[in-house]
Amino acid sequence: MATIPIVDFGQCSVGREHVGTDQLQKVGEEIYNAFTNVGFVYLVNTGIHSTSVDEVNKVALDFFTKPEDEKLKFGRNVNNFGYDSIGKEKLDDGSPGDYKLSFNMACRTYNDPCIKWPDELVPQFSSTVKSFMKDCKCLALRILDSLSFGLKLQDNQQLSALHESILCANNHSSLRCLYYPPITQELEKGQIRLLEHTDYGLMTLLFQDSVGGLQIKSRDGTYIDACPIPDTVLINVADLLQYWTHGDLKSTPHRILVPDDTTKRATPRQSIAFFVHPSEDLLVSNTLFKQERKLTDETTLRNFSKKDLEKMTVGEYVQSQFNRTYTR
Repeated sequence: MATIPIVDFGQCSVGREHVGTDQLQKVGEEIYNAFTNVGFVYLVNTGIHSTSVDEVNKVALDFFTKPEDEKLKFGRNVNNFGYDSIGKEKLDDGSPGDYKLSFNMACRTYNDPCIKWPDELVPQFSSTVKSFMKDCKCLALRILDSLSFGLKLQDNQQLSALHESILCANNHSSLRCLYYPPITQELEKGQIRLLEHTDYGLMTLLFQDSVGGLQIKSRDGTYIDACPIPDTVLINVADLLQYWTHGDLKSTPHRILVPDDTTKRATPRQSIAFFVHPSEDLLVSNTLFKQERKLTDETTLRNFSKKDLEKMTVGEYVQSQFNRTYTR
């Protein structure tokens, strides 16, 4: 059975100002191998410390346990900022919606003075989360720099350059705090904590708590438990990166089922996801990888024909996926 590789990112961590080519190449090749085989990789020694993750989870839990009417005052807006209640996100038209709560913080709203953060409910919410978002951007760019070596791109900074706009108004990247409440009653038919899906951006950085439950689908159709490993970040390929590499890197389906065990069902679960997207004005039909790697596999993006994608920007693509995913 396939396993999710663990890669030591210490020589390339976000705490290091200068990282040598040799270190980036070594780590990049390891990440590349994981992404081509499994689509997921654990990174250890990233430079983002568990105390920072705990601080974000603490303010998020404080928010999620407030009365529903107070939380709804901060409902998610058209800019993908704010709170979503149980069932609001539907990854399949026929599903009742995921049994989870979330608070989305789009990077494009990072410096927007008109955005209403829930600091009146949870003091230090915005400052805690914004600091963490900065760290996530740094880690994402460092991963992309290393991955460029694994992909053998001629310009090893070109991939990260397409994402420098993270935390700016022209980028759809986002941080999402997630809370899976205790399950103490029967759910709707077919409802689980997280329906099987692939992510539709470039890649995702996931910070898990100790509860676990995430499963990824291997190529033979069996499921692998993505068990929480202390002080690691779980990284996965998303659809756009699979598309850009013509299927070389794998965007792997994943899910979170409802546990059979009564004790586990009654145990809440938290995680933090940082969804990485390129600049929104970039064309989806980016030719970087086709020119550099000369791959011929004509993979496409779900829900779109090849013709649809010819003139579509990343911003239009992401917004279209948002519109398909969220109920009103």
